[in-house]
Amino acid sequence: MAPGVEPLVVVAAADTTALLEVGPLLRDWGCRVVAAGDGGQVAAAVACELPALLLLDPTIEQPGGSDEVMGRPGLSVALFDKRDGSHAGETALRRGAFDYLTWPLDPHRLRVILAHAVERRRLLERISKLESDVAGPPVDGTDENLRAIDRLEKGAIIDALRRAGGNVRQAARLLGFGQATVYRKIKRYHIELRNRPRPVEPAPEFTTIPPSPAPTCV
Repeated sequence: MAPGVEPLVVVAAADTTALLEVGPLLRDWGCRVVAAGDGGQVAAAVACELPALLLLDPTIEQPGGSDEVMGRPGLSVALFDKRDGSHAGETALRRGAFDYLTWPLDPHRLRVILAHAVERRRLLERISKLESDVAGPPVDGTDENLRAIDRLEKGAIIDALRRAGGNVRQAARLLGFGQATVYRKIKRYHIELRNRPRPVEPAPEFTTIPPSPAPTCV
């Protein structure tokens, strides 16, 4: 969802009064709103365009079961139920929603939920774009041949090694990797730990080792 694009919100409720109360608020905040009164309408609305947020009445039965809608990748679902407001949070967690809306309607909470859903969608889209730029494994570990995601990883490893004073085990803990994995990535990215003479600079320096030339066949 690009900045400036009106987010789509699907409001699914069996009670039409809920639709009448929530819809105008969302439109005032610059959202496109689609109302759904039953499971079939929910499925149709989600199939046409993945909304930034689905406000779902948990009493609505889905044609393929609740998992079909709740499990859609990238879809933020917030549950609300006018009849069971005291257990809204428990119901939402049990069904896998990312948030819930209590009743009577709290406009401030609705706006917070909407903001979180929109930001979550934008983050997922940025990650998806980054992954789409990754065509295949790099030719070698030199910077000019690295993919964007590999350059980020290489920088994170170098930063962790600096913070750990060159200790690979401590750097692995900082990164959340296994020690063997960090050693493998150090080799892949041609990262060399080289200590400068003391006392000029006790901290280790990290450089990139140029790849060995390929053997020439004669």
